[in-house]
Amino acid sequence: MSLLPVPAEPRAVPHASSPPPWGALESCHLLALDWARLHPQAVCGRSADCFVRHLGFYLAHVACGVTQRELARRAACHPSSVAYGIRRIEALRDDARLDRHLARLEALAGGVTGEILQ
Repeated sequence: MSLLPVPAEPRAVPHASSPPPWGALESCHLLALDWARLHPQAVCGRSADCFVRHLGFYLAHVACGVTQRELARRAACHPSSVAYGIRRIEALRDDARLDRHLARLEALAGGVTGEILQ
């Protein structure tokens, strides 16, 4: 499995009041897993499973507009666990190289969500 190319035209992120797209969380988790396999050095020193789950939460929330409470419901965990995971990924944005990777992943996740909505 490889990363999808960035879409030529940016897709609109659904408004927060619209219902979350079915499959956005799952798509973001798969995208995070794929990225972690290609960049194991970024995951080094962290629990890989937790990192991928937190990255999936982050992408679904930031790029796809799914609320943290909805993510918690769909992942069968407490909303504070989702908030912690999102904060953990946001804290990694201080590293310029990782920030570039996250920006690309956000663009990819937004494109995947746009395809699901069509």
